[in-house]
Amino acid sequence: MKSWMDSKKECNLQAADTLPLPDDVVKWLQESRLLYDVPFSYLVPDENFLPMETIRFFQLDENWLDAMTEGACSIGGGTTNDWTTNGYFLRRVKQSLPLGLYRRRREKMHQNHLVHCALPTDLKDSKVRMGFLLRSELVEAYPGMKVEGWDRSSNIERNLLRLNLLSDTVMLGIFDGYIDEINVTEPSEALHFGTRTSDRKIYVRRIEEEGPYKIGDKLSEELIPVPIRDGRMVDVSNLVETLKKKLHADDFVCGEEVQQKPAFTSAELALEMVEMAAQERWTKQ
Repeated sequence: MKSWMDSKKECNLQAADTLPLPDDVVKWLQESRLLYDVPFSYLVPDENFLPMETIRFFQLDENWLDAMTEGACSIGGGTTNDWTTNGYFLRRVKQSLPLGLYRRRREKMHQNHLVHCALPTDLKDSKVRMGFLLRSELVEAYPGMKVEGWDRSSNIERNLLRLNLLSDTVMLGIFDGYIDEINVTEPSEALHFGTRTSDRKIYVRRIEEEGPYKIGDKLSEELIPVPIRDGRMVDVSNLVETLKKKLHADDFVCGEEVQQKPAFTSAELALEMVEMAAQERWTKQ
């Protein structure tokens, strides 16, 4: 026969499986898995570990996170039944993790952005989450910069779960999955034409895709001068001829004649002269 203690334990377990979980508690526990409200000194115990102009890649330790969550849930528990009930509670919380990890970031996103940031079709818990800590003046200069995380071994862009400024110069990002490369692009607040240097020189940019290179990538590291007429006006005709020679391009030809060279029109000229957002790339060694 079951003892009174066994019966009580069984009732507690059934309650743990059937009672609704407090949404605020579940939300807090889910967000703690992404290091929200975790003191910064727990992440970087000494400033020398993260000097200025440094990026550090890291991987979240599931065992450490489990221990932290269990510790948070152990408050007020002192009996075996309490610990067993907490175990069932934690299991249900972890079952809701895949969707919960996306919740906080999506709650802050505008509806227009949500259209382009659909949830993954397979929301299984990957168990692998990696991120970065960046300490740089770049963070203060461009707090709204775009950040992408890539697994280049599989050529997969990972979903961003968290991106926050921890101070004026420190940024934290966490991705759902393994990453070995971070791409950071300054905000494209406006498009304007201009040269890349103070002495009026520009890079020649590709107008066709070629192998791993995309339209807009630099053709080479060579800088060419922009010809100027009197009155500080651009000599467009000479500039176009110079660009066409560098790109081995020709004027657009209408009709049935086959275009042997890539076409150079006003659109290609605009591509060459537009001031593009700067991008930095960091890889995990």
